[in-house]
Amino acid sequence: MRYRLLIYLLTPLALAFMWWRGRKEPAWREGWAQRWGRNLPQADAQQAPLWIHAASVGEVNSAASLLAEVQQRWPHCPLYLTAFTPTGVARLRTLVPAARVSLLPLDLPGAMARFVNTLKPRALVVLETECWPHMLEACARRNVPVIWLSGRLRASSVSGMHKLFGQTLLHRAFAGIQAWGVQSADDAERFKALGAPDERVQVTGSLKFDLNIASDLTERARQWRDCAGERPLWLAASTHAGEEELVVEAHQAVRAVYPDALLVLAPRHPRRRAEVEAVLQGAGQDWRLRSESATPEAASVYLVDTLGELMLFYAACDVAFVGGSLVPVGGHNLLEPAALGAPVITGAYVDSCADVAAALEQEGALLRVNAEQTLAARVLQCLDDEPALQRMGHAGQAFARRNRGALARSLELLAPLVDGPS
Repeated sequence: MRYRLLIYLLTPLALAFMWWRGRKEPAWREGWAQRWGRNLPQADAQQAPLWIHAASVGEVNSAASLLAEVQQRWPHCPLYLTAFTPTGVARLRTLVPAARVSLLPLDLPGAMARFVNTLKPRALVVLETECWPHMLEACARRNVPVIWLSGRLRASSVSGMHKLFGQTLLHRAFAGIQAWGVQSADDAERFKALGAPDERVQVTGSLKFDLNIASDLTERARQWRDCAGERPLWLAASTHAGEEELVVEAHQAVRAVYPDALLVLAPRHPRRRAEVEAVLQGAGQDWRLRSESATPEAASVYLVDTLGELMLFYAACDVAFVGGSLVPVGGHNLLEPAALGAPVITGAYVDSCADVAAALEQEGALLRVNAEQTLAARVLQCLDDEPALQRMGHAGQAFARRNRGALARSLELLAPLVDGPS
């Protein structure tokens, strides 16, 4: 009851936030009817679709290999894909053009019931951390089986979810979940603490290890790097507000040692381009936009204001800093650069990927920014030592290879739901 009351009270604020955010990102002002479970894309086939939900771009990218394999293994099973953010929806449409795609409704009982009644899905696949109780409860009440894949929870989330949702709502929400495939043993214990039955929870690993790497990625990265020349090249990926200033400051220190060094700066949200450009202008940096120039030319900074190209720059760079970690966001995917052979640098805020950060650090593939070692010092540490740079890259790739397999284990959990009667 506490959560239901709170979600009703917060809905006007959520809608106001979406409208406000739509000033700079118009997509947030579109699809309002879908937020209420209405105006869904119509099906071309009569078969019940497999519904797969991911939060936003990061989770969608992590699930790219799963989406590709599901299409290949079950070509006659229609897919219905949802994300909470417009950028996530756009990425889903790019990855799976044949699927029906929409925004996820707000987690209101009526909106979720209307959505599930209209969609009539064969099953729901929830990815990573997307615990929306009314969505899960709506599926349970309509006998729609649910499977949770690549599941993860922060340690701090468990007590908060208990207080917010309450045991009764959690029990109703979890009633329809057939299996949890989680990323680690710690995640398994956290889901069990929320009420997941022991026998339904399996450690399957993270889908992020099973990267869907395009066959021509290495060649495209080589060609782009050739255009950039022999300049030392470091990447600051998925940065957030408050980090670009620190990144640019670090780049100025790097250029004091390597005057021709190039920074590829890829903010987490391309809509922040103007904000990031203001930072660059204030620091006296010369930059080129990815959307306007295929190569950086002689600029100091190459600002990536496009979506879906981060893997290209991970494959092309000498060293990669992964953002969301110098400010308390929780960090982002560290496996993508590691799997592509890029030495990885991260800040202190890595709650969302703490296990992976610790493992990569132990393997010698990752460096942390701390009080003693600034971002500039870490970048220079890598650029100054070519053999160490190569060892870090090889160690990250080996670690990623050893931990592949979550996709196969996840598909084993999913198969009974897809192969069963629709």
